[in-house]
Amino acid sequence: MRIFLLTLCLFFSALILKSQVTKKIVVEHFTNTRCSICASRNPGFYNNLATQPGVLHIAFHPSAPYAACLLNNYNVTENDARTNYYGVYGSTPRLVINGAVVATSADYSSPSIFAPYKSQTADFSILINQYRIGTDSIKIKIKIIKLNSISFSTATLFAGIFEDTIFYNAPNGETMHFDVFRNSYTGAQGTIVSLPQAIGDSIIYTRIIKLSNSLNNGRIYSLAILQNSSTKALLQAEKTPTLGKQNGTGIPLIQDKRACLEVYPNPATDKVILKYNGPDFKTVELYNSLGMLMNSYGFMNSLEIDLSALPSGIYFFRTNGDGISEEKKLVKI
Repeated sequence: MRIFLLTLCLFFSALILKSQVTKKIVVEHFTNTRCSICASRNPGFYNNLATQPGVLHIAFHPSAPYAACLLNNYNVTENDARTNYYGVYGSTPRLVINGAVVATSADYSSPSIFAPYKSQTADFSILINQYRIGTDSIKIKIKIIKLNSISFSTATLFAGIFEDTIFYNAPNGETMHFDVFRNSYTGAQGTIVSLPQAIGDSIIYTRIIKLSNSLNNGRIYSLAILQNSSTKALLQAEKTPTLGKQNGTGIPLIQDKRACLEVYPNPATDKVILKYNGPDFKTVELYNSLGMLMNSYGFMNSLEIDLSALPSGIYFFRTNGDGISEEKKLVKI
């Protein structure tokens, strides 16, 4: 009887393991801080992205058509290599979703660009952690778990570090730049990995990157993308929290309850309520997705803000005072 129950348990465990993980949606965004077309199309794209919970966004800054782009110059070789990987080098903005190039004629502000990739299941699961190494390096540990039978034994792994927000007054007028690629763990072209052989088996991939003093290390996070080497189709992806939300072991930090800004409802329509249980601070400032200051408010513990005059889109509340600052994203629908 005990053997029968054990066999039954293993059988149902296998059923649960198989085909139960949702495939992530990853949009790779090729843009340039000197591109005026990017400045006109990116806001609509970012507003669209705000309505797509769970979609992973990363931005690369190729040297064409504008080689003087500051964000490209930080890492020219790897920014350009990722663009060439998809054959989209030479024009911006461009989008690639789950390894498929989106036509330049597509409406980047339309949710329909994400529709083909929703509710798909994955043949792999990815677990990813990043760890501080000393004061100037981070280590990544990626675990790839096989969930279903597949017809190929290798895949391409691309993993890198990204800065979640950069505040930079770019020549094209953009002042906020999101999920900016900084460095690759896996080289300019990614790396070929041998996949697990049996369902439930896994492989581990580890690498270390040195962090530059020019980065805001608290905003750095790691992301890994596993792709079919032949078709470039996404197999699975995952990201970590930012370093500012982790302790030295790679485990997310419990938020300091002395400084906690709450924004609700979020998404919001006509109004939003702010609550803050930290020390008193001077102001709360509201910025749009381009980094333009929309308004500022005196604020102690609770505040209700009328949003009815604002267009739909992404906004940011920033608080500061008593040495504590926070930023919260708001989606206005």
